[in-house]
Amino acid sequence: MKSNKPMPKIKAPSPKRLNMIEAAGLRLIADDGVPTGPPPAGMALIPAGSFTMGRTSGDTDINAPPVTVNVSAFYMGKYEVTKEEWDEVKTWGAANGYTDLPTGGGKAADHPVQESNWYAIVKWCNARTEYENVLNGTSLVPCYTVGGATYKTGSSTPDCNWAASGYRHRRSLAVDRWLRHHLHSLA
Repeated sequence: MKSNKPMPKIKAPSPKRLNMIEAAGLRLIADDGVPTGPPPAGMALIPAGSFTMGRTSGDTDINAPPVTVNVSAFYMGKYEVTKEEWDEVKTWGAANGYTDLPTGGGKAADHPVQESNWYAIVKWCNARTEYENVLNGTSLVPCYTVGGATYKTGSSTPDCNWAASGYRHRRSLAVDRWLRHHLHSLA
């Protein structure tokens, strides 16, 4: 359902401020500056900006105070992760220490993956980061760790290294709305 409320005016945050969001299957460039060069294939540059989330942004929790969130510029995938992409990374991951990633659910290989829990998604993000390094010769760093080691198995709550260059999981509905607005304006 599309809201008739105007989107908040976007203004750039301080260049030293790093407030990153999590994104499922998305590579966020966490360098506290504007990413340079063209976006990687299949990605769009999301500009730095700020927005208000909480009671005034449509949050249904009456106790959610309005909070201004600053987001640094980053790259985001233009499309949702497909079942085929999920299963390709899962297959690679199973041979490389990611032994409990579930098979992705979905209607067809080219449909968005579904039916995964948060722990599986963040482990998949780490696996995708390492898989891309192998395929493309890149040196991305997985974001999620437990006890300093890359999070590959289990259901421990991991830490997220916001300065790492790997893929992340999104989690905020307010941030998601803001991103959708900017992706549509970039299409």
